[in-house]
Amino acid sequence: MQVTQDPASHPNLHLFLKQVVGFDMVDDESRPERRPNKHMRTPKEWDNAHNPAYGYYAYYIWANLFVLNKFRESKGYSTFYFRPHAGEAGACVWLCFDESARVESILGVERDVSALRHSSSATVS
Repeated sequence: MQVTQDPASHPNLHLFLKQVVGFDMVDDESRPERRPNKHMRTPKEWDNAHNPAYGYYAYYIWANLFVLNKFRESKGYSTFYFRPHAGEAGACVWLCFDESARVESILGVERDVSALRHSSSATVS
C-alpha cells in the first residue's frame, strides 16, 4: 500500500511492481485439511502451532489483493491477478472467490464441476 500511495518512498519496489502481473498460489491439495469457518482466528490473532488451511490463506490473499487493486486502479497503476492453483486433488470450492479470478490450472475438475458454475468467467487452461 505504501508504495502505491507514495512511489518515491521505495522507487525500486515501485518499478518492480510495474512488472508483476499476478500472484500464484500452490499447495498440496492431496493432504486433507479443515475448511475455514467463522470460528477461526484472524491472521493477527493466529497463535496455533499449525499453519491455517489453504482456503484460509487464499481468502486473505484475495481480500487484500482486491483492496490493493482498487487503490492501484484509482492511481492509474497496473493491478494484479490472483491465481490459486486448482490441482488434481482436494476440494474446488475455494476457486470461486471472485468472478474475475483466473484459474490457471484445473486438473480432474470433473469431480466437482459445481464449483466452476458459480465462477462464470474462470479461465481454464
